[in-house]
Amino acid sequence: MKIRSGFVSNSSSSSFIISLKKIPDSVEELMKMMGLVPEFYASHIPDPPLNAEDYKRLKLYSRQDIAQRIFHDMQDEKPLTKDQVVEKLVRELRPPGIRYNDFEDPVTGRTDWKAYDKAKDAIVRPMAEADINAIDPGWVTIELKYADDNGSEFEGLLEHLVMSDFQDTDTMIVRPFSNH
Repeated sequence: MKIRSGFVSNSSSSSFIISLKKIPDSVEELMKMMGLVPEFYASHIPDPPLNAEDYKRLKLYSRQDIAQRIFHDMQDEKPLTKDQVVEKLVRELRPPGIRYNDFEDPVTGRTDWKAYDKAKDAIVRPMAEADINAIDPGWVTIELKYADDNGSEFEGLLEHLVMSDFQDTDTMIVRPFSNH
């Protein structure tokens, strides 16, 4: 039996597609783009509320700390092309209205993955293309990944609270697209 202690009950990682009006030149510029002010991030309490232990951990990090880490991570990323973003989204999005077991052979019980992938692609690709086409073509899109499986409490905070709960601004859009 696993007992939750802090952010981690089992390990996970998440990827985020981030579209920005431009790559920020400084941590302060990123903070403005994210709509952060240099006060404790703990003023934002997620729903459901954190347990007391998680709340204490969250209070350890200022918005400056959070922006500094994200800014640093952004510097290492190459911008994605529109086609790359669409392919990443197509691979990860779950199509509404179909399930893989809809493609099982009633006799063998085997799933026809080619048929499933074709049906999924027909539904998801237009959704992904519409999503990326809604972004101004002059914006830059990158991918950031955070995981709580490396023992970093801070990465768990970024994965589960900061990036997952990000509210889009007029200069930055965040799409969680992969959770493992």
